[in-house]
Amino acid sequence: MVLCVRAVLFLDSVLSAIVEISEQAYRDFQRHVDRLCFLIVASDCPDNEIDVERLHLRAQAMSLFPEKIPLYEMIYESRFRRLLSQFRDPNYR
Repeated sequence: MVLCVRAVLFLDSVLSAIVEISEQAYRDFQRHVDRLCFLIVASDCPDNEIDVERLHLRAQAMSLFPEKIPLYEMIYESRFRRLLSQFRDPNYR
């Protein structure tokens, strides 16, 4: 009985650590999204550097949640295109 309780507590602590890591990874990802939005809207960062940042963010998204890349495209890439069009070049791809 004591062994079962210890095993459950151990598994609970492992699961908590995994959740904490994934929450931290998502917060880091969201900070990167915010930074990219700032670069697009309020900086004179060259477009090619913004494109590199977008690629880096896409790679980060693919490693964090590979099964949700269509959702990433729908939410984040469309936001980046809209911001680029609105604050940079209206004809931006």
